[in-house]
Amino acid sequence: MSAFDKYNLYERNLYKFLSNCIFGNYRKSYVLNGIIDLYIKANRHIFHNVYLNYIEVPITTKCSLRCKECANLIQYYDKGKFFDYREIVNDVHKLCQCVKGINQLRILGGEPLMHPNLKEILLGILKNENIENIQIVTNGTMLFEEDVLNILRKERKCSVDISNYGKVSRNYDKLRKQLRNYGIKYCSDKDLQWTPQGDISYRNRSEKELEEILRVCRSDCVNMLDGDIHLCPRSSSGHDLEILKADKTDHINLRSYKSKRQFKEDLFYLLNKKSIVACNYCDYYMRDVLKTCIPGEQIAREEALEKYIAIVGTRD
Repeated sequence: MSAFDKYNLYERNLYKFLSNCIFGNYRKSYVLNGIIDLYIKANRHIFHNVYLNYIEVPITTKCSLRCKECANLIQYYDKGKFFDYREIVNDVHKLCQCVKGINQLRILGGEPLMHPNLKEILLGILKNENIENIQIVTNGTMLFEEDVLNILRKERKCSVDISNYGKVSRNYDKLRKQLRNYGIKYCSDKDLQWTPQGDISYRNRSEKELEEILRVCRSDCVNMLDGDIHLCPRSSSGHDLEILKADKTDHINLRSYKSKRQFKEDLFYLLNKKSIVACNYCDYYMRDVLKTCIPGEQIAREEALEKYIAIVGTRD
């Protein structure tokens, strides 16, 4: 039985963090898995410590592209906005004070290279020692400013993930050359595939169905949008765009907390949620049977906004 079948989202984060960051240099074995399993059970019932294997931090909803099947629903933003860099840095700092560790924090958008304060955001996030890896996700349309390149070259925990969308990633080759010249770690999937998550209409699923969907969904993509922590980008962006109304227990806003203890407790319970509203607006859990789509296929602004208005306009 795999960790995906055995554990919930909270436990999968803990399992992956321990496997990647604590026991990563050890040869995997039944004994080691047994030790991890015992720790997970003890942590669930006694300690309630939070380890995040992965979290996304969008720093802007502005983008240089408008991808038809964007998982973060950026195509439905009319103009988008830049989030205040000081609040982003403070949000990450507060989060790091309340979790034991973060394996990978990904800075994305929109297109993060558009943000005028990317340097300040990166420097601020780097001050948190319990983040193991920091990655900037870019769509290959822009190049880095020299001051950011110098930071990425110096900090070995930093890397870049370049999405290769073919012709629309117009500066893809130039960006790779730029990163190579500075000796910066980067990755790029040559055979990138997307599984469409479906339109943004309401599915009217039962509570039992929603629980099963969240149980089997393997995105494990905790998302912090403008200080608001959700279990997936469909929930955070959908709530921000008012496509869906996330339940008050589906997300927590860390800026509203004065007590670290209360925030940690609420984050623990959020990660242990059995269902969320966003699963009524998504089909990604069926990724194994859904047809893939063209990564980065573009949609006209007018068409995207027309679809958005049609859905939002039909809400009660």
